[in-house]
Amino acid sequence: MIELMKERSHQAESKKSIIAREAVMQQQEYEDAIRYGIKDQQREAAEEEAKHHAMEMHRIKLQEQIDRRASEKKLSSLVKYDEGQKLKNEFAAERAKLGAIRDKMVDDLRKKGINPKYLSEMQMCDIEKIQMR
Repeated sequence: MIELMKERSHQAESKKSIIAREAVMQQQEYEDAIRYGIKDQQREAAEEEAKHHAMEMHRIKLQEQIDRRASEKKLSSLVKYDEGQKLKNEFAAERAKLGAIRDKMVDDLRKKGINPKYLSEMQMCDIEKIQMR
């Protein structure tokens, strides 16, 4: 009977030991799961940050491209406007020059004694209309 009691007490201690080891293992498993969860969250946060950074860089590059094209278009428009203005000024200078030549010719012909009624068509000549042909 004493032996039976010893065996029982040994079994009880063994059971307590097994339960204690199991509790330690469960605690270790719980801590490992928590560490894995934290590590997984950190990895996901790093991936999300990298994705956000890549998207931001892409957005910045696109905005730079849009700005560059807008400035090129504006510059092209200004160049075209300047060329148009230059042509307009050249045409105006040429009209003024032709008008001066016409007026000088009419004046010279008057001085030579040509009848003014023959000069009226020359005086009424529309230089701008002739220039646009």
